[in-house]
Amino acid sequence: MRIDDFDKLANIATEEVQHPVRQYVGHAEDILDISWSAGSFLLSASLDKNVRLWHLSQPGCLRVFWHTDFVTSVQFHPLDAQRFVSGSIDGKIRVWSIAEQQQGGVLATAQLHQDMVTAVGFSLSGGRVLAGTMRGRVRFYELAERKLEYVAQVDVRNQRGQHASGKKVTGIHSVPGQPGQFLITTNDSRLRLLDGYGILLKLKGHRNNSTQIRAGLSLDGSQVVCGSDDGWVYVWQLGPKQMAAAGSSRLAVAAQDLQGLAGKNSVYQAFQAHDAGVPVTAVAFAPPGVCDGRPSVLLSHAAGGAAAAAAAADGEGVAVRPGFAGRTVQSLLVSGGFSGAIKAITSKTFLVSLMVEFIGTMMFTFLGSTVTDKVFGPWVNGLALAVWVYSAANISGGHLNPAVTFSTLICGFYPVLHSVLYVILQFCGAIMGALLVAGLVPGVSVGMGDGAPGCFDSTIIGKGLSHSQLFGWEVGMTFTLLSVVYACGVAKPGHGSFTPLAVGLSLVACAGTGGQWTGAALNPARVVGPLAVFKCGTDVAYIYILAHILAAVLACSIFAFVSGWGPLSPFQSMKQLCIPWHQAVVMWMTGSPPSCLTHADGEQTINDVLANKPGGKCAADAPSDIAARDQA
Repeated sequence: MRIDDFDKLANIATEEVQHPVRQYVGHAEDILDISWSAGSFLLSASLDKNVRLWHLSQPGCLRVFWHTDFVTSVQFHPLDAQRFVSGSIDGKIRVWSIAEQQQGGVLATAQLHQDMVTAVGFSLSGGRVLAGTMRGRVRFYELAERKLEYVAQVDVRNQRGQHASGKKVTGIHSVPGQPGQFLITTNDSRLRLLDGYGILLKLKGHRNNSTQIRAGLSLDGSQVVCGSDDGWVYVWQLGPKQMAAAGSSRLAVAAQDLQGLAGKNSVYQAFQAHDAGVPVTAVAFAPPGVCDGRPSVLLSHAAGGAAAAAAAADGEGVAVRPGFAGRTVQSLLVSGGFSGAIKAITSKTFLVSLMVEFIGTMMFTFLGSTVTDKVFGPWVNGLALAVWVYSAANISGGHLNPAVTFSTLICGFYPVLHSVLYVILQFCGAIMGALLVAGLVPGVSVGMGDGAPGCFDSTIIGKGLSHSQLFGWEVGMTFTLLSVVYACGVAKPGHGSFTPLAVGLSLVACAGTGGQWTGAALNPARVVGPLAVFKCGTDVAYIYILAHILAAVLACSIFAFVSGWGPLSPFQSMKQLCIPWHQAVVMWMTGSPPSCLTHADGEQTINDVLANKPGGKCAADAPSDIAARDQA
């Protein structure tokens, strides 16, 4: 078992990890599961019938926890890192205390009859223990003092078909920020999102027939990642309806099911991470900051197989399965499989995203500025926006609008430094687009003043429209556009490929109504580009830009109120990562979190307890004493 160094993995497509920080030796058989605590403690479960405790600062194991049979799963308590739960082939669920010595550290046990424990997990509060079984069941237990009290059982299986009898549960994860929701991985090629004791959503697309594959969640719970028997990695996006709080009404769940294809989400993003046919058994989102501080984008390539592998080797991105709903992946992905290789996957360099924003804004400005028909003008602008958002979405996110970038910045979806570069390239793209208009449209020249194509000046502002009315129209229309971006592109990614069309249609609607009064700019770059080239609209440009800024703030505020802040927002990172305000602000500015991201609760206590344990010597119970201890 080894711990790898990710510091050198920024700005690459696919790279095999070659630089272990530390390598641990101690288990005599294969390791089946590992679990990290916030304070860099590590638990490993193995076929050699024990769980071992390690720490990143120590060269050897700190303690051994013996079982009577293979240990299939282990997980730290989410709030008290002095405790953990383990599951074993012997059908027992054990909750352990690292600090306590009596009874070998076992606090509570529960026995499954005629079944095997294949996965274990805690609820977010740590008050409940979940156990997955070989027969496709998830059992809920209440952890009260030194007892595990049975609460309920959920059969995670299909109602008909070859898997109706139930398949092995291979993973249990609590959904961050959603108490009562759990992501369950099973050997029937399905992931299931449990809400309480009901199945809220099924995710499918990958292949998992018999391998010990576990799905993972991003830090904010918005994305699900899972390996597959076919050597590909699959990513799903969870929207607010799919992550509805526990206790939703049956009517609300039924409505979501109808919208989500009867509760199934087969819209995924997939890419080949390892050799074809080599199962990918483990995939995880790397902690924020080990990449380059921005959401990574997995690029689409038409070719697969050897061509895709060559593209990845050249840093051109990784192959993406056709027909997926294009989404950005919020972090570096780390994967491992039967090949024995650990690989890190991220996107092309950030320079490519900047160039795409430049080109997209340039062409949108050029196409939107040259149309003269007032009837078809809104449609031309809307379709031009949809086309270029669709083209840029999988690479840069398809902003093409400083108002979109600014709004997602203050909402915490993009870091400040990268957003500033986006805005600069968008303005430069708009200026280049206006230069194209000056060079390709007869009778148009640089510096011609008001009335030039694409200008937002007195010649297109409705007669009698005051500056305050102009401001109000632009605020309302820009807010509409940004609300569609948030609703379709951020909050509900299940719309997939329809998001660019929805954004384009929102521009058509706004331009068709308010365009007669203001020209419907809705984009600061569309104002600044012609202004810089033709010297037009100098008396009203500031009104447009201020309106767009206010609309960006309003759209972000409402989205944050309804769906929460983005992962880089200081409000979110302080809560999720337990870091002080100034460090959260630095993370929002740069996209890179502080080097030390540790929870204060419980970690120092473990260090104190184990302070007298020299590295490399493990305190172990004798295997012969296990049966007597379990009986007690």
